[in-house]
Amino acid sequence: MKGDHFYEVYWHEVDPRDYSHVWVCGPLGKGTDAFSRLRKRCPPDGCHWIGVDLSMIEPVEAWHPFDVLLERDSNRNKRADLAFAADMNALPVIGLVQVESFTPLFPERDRQEDARQAARRLAFAQPAAVVEIDTRLDVANASGLRTAGEVEALIGQMDVVVTTRLHGLVLALRHGVSAIAIDPVAGGDKITAQARAVNWPVAFASTRRPMMS
Repeated sequence: MKGDHFYEVYWHEVDPRDYSHVWVCGPLGKGTDAFSRLRKRCPPDGCHWIGVDLSMIEPVEAWHPFDVLLERDSNRNKRADLAFAADMNALPVIGLVQVESFTPLFPERDRQEDARQAARRLAFAQPAAVVEIDTRLDVANASGLRTAGEVEALIGQMDVVVTTRLHGLVLALRHGVSAIAIDPVAGGDKITAQARAVNWPVAFASTRRPMMS
């Protein structure tokens, strides 16, 4: 803390004379190396040491080097973690369901890598919790899912699904989850056809690349 403002700094680079308070968190014991180095860098003379949300390893009566100690847990106190008091900033949960590399039925219209990259850019474009979901059960599932029911249960928990896979689209809509589908075939193939069949408007076909002259 400097004045009335908080800054993120590297403690080993700052001049300790510029700071009036030092906050410490994390598990802490008398022999904790990082704390010992910080103590040498910022000696207690002229600076208030405050321990916040700490797990104290040593008995507090035997050792605590703070002017104020508000520990999370020690031999004398048990308090709720400060995370319970933090502001909630709920982010959307996006399921990213990608088709694996495959031998294209229409080689001249194959845009699968373009489609995968576009889906990743879209999924990660805004702050969100992105969950990559593998729907395959014929091979070792990359998401650790073992049954069709587990795949559907996970997809059903998403706020939205971004997919380059036909069944990413189908399973999302089946569970009432909005889907953004990107067809990896230029001009569209089975994904865009399925979207039309169920009147789902948010499906895009990869574009044809211009012919080189």
